[in-house]
Amino acid sequence: MLAAASQMRSVIEAMTSLHLLQAKGLTFKPRVVPVQQVLNAAYAEMRLIAEEMRHIVTFDLPAQSLLVTADPEKLAPAFVNILNNAVRFTPPGGQIMINAWQKSGNVQVSIQDNGIGIASDQLTKIFQEFYQVEPHTTRKFGGLGIGLTISKGLIETQGGRIWAESEGLGKGATIQILLPPAGTSSLSLP
Repeated sequence: MLAAASQMRSVIEAMTSLHLLQAKGLTFKPRVVPVQQVLNAAYAEMRLIAEEMRHIVTFDLPAQSLLVTADPEKLAPAFVNILNNAVRFTPPGGQIMINAWQKSGNVQVSIQDNGIGIASDQLTKIFQEFYQVEPHTTRKFGGLGIGLTISKGLIETQGGRIWAESEGLGKGATIQILLPPAGTSSLSLP
């Protein structure tokens, strides 16, 4: 019963976040924050589930802080949703890699898995509201199909960009996030 209540709470929070994003009702409190700190906080929320699935999670984060101007309370849930998908769509014992680096003055984050992958015609569709890769008749992986929609909204509202990459079904997936550097609210163009 406790698990069902927790799941219902998550659904309600996700639907509320989606509604507030669509209504532009979320309040952002941007500040300079190391992206490593936000990624670690997001992973802390998913760690037990990843361990239960026996996933090997590796981090490739520089020792030097990658500073971004963002609201960590809004950026962390975006990363949690992405990690949640990586965990759910990767078979037990799979690998998930979390990377971050400086790129053309911006900060790039990559969350990669060796899970079920994404067909090329669905790479942009996965960010659409209520879109799910798996057919509704099987629903093996669960979820509502709004996690990546929320992530996209939270990242783009803070001046970032998000996209998916995959070499196809069975070949894993990578979600790439580009964030503006500290002191700016938009991406640096090369």
